[in-house]
Amino acid sequence: MMKKMLVVFALLALAVGSAQAQSQTSWIGIYSDDLMSSCDAVMNTAYVTVTVYFYAHMDPAEIDACTSVEFKVANWPGAGGLITQNWDTELVIGGPATDLSLAFQVPLAGPDAFLGTVDFFPLSDTWLGNDYQMEIVPGDVGGGGNIIIVDTNFDEIPVSGCTFTVNCTTGNCSCGCGTATEVSSWGSVKSLY
Repeated sequence: MMKKMLVVFALLALAVGSAQAQSQTSWIGIYSDDLMSSCDAVMNTAYVTVTVYFYAHMDPAEIDACTSVEFKVANWPGAGGLITQNWDTELVIGGPATDLSLAFQVPLAGPDAFLGTVDFFPLSDTWLGNDYQMEIVPGDVGGGGNIIIVDTNFDEIPVSGCTFTVNCTTGNCSCGCGTATEVSSWGSVKSLY
């Protein structure tokens, strides 16, 4: 009986130890400008480059600076245009369609850290169509099922991801990030460990 209880407690401890709280006040997003003011862009003209900006927003109460990030972009565009990635580091593993890891030799200070730009060059006016959405989500390989910002203590902090809309027709294409759903703190979760 005692052995069974020990096994149950060990399994519970393992389950609790692997759980991570996702931050609602820190996130990674795609923006149409370097001021992080818009999460949508018009890309309906062939042969005109549209640049989008990737930023990590870090709540100073959670993350002071980041040494790396890990995520993917759901619904990354395929054939029909040219895509040029310009990350703010040479330490790049993977790609946005499956699992992208960016590491920084000098930590990027918060609250808003510039990760890089991506240039989209449509070869057709209808390459992506209307209301085409890309979203920052957990990568396929790493991150333990989370979008990750690694802080200067090398702790992996699970964060939220934003949505980016191409050719928005609804007039209400918001980022979908940055709004807390409940009050919580990463410190209270770390205390469980």
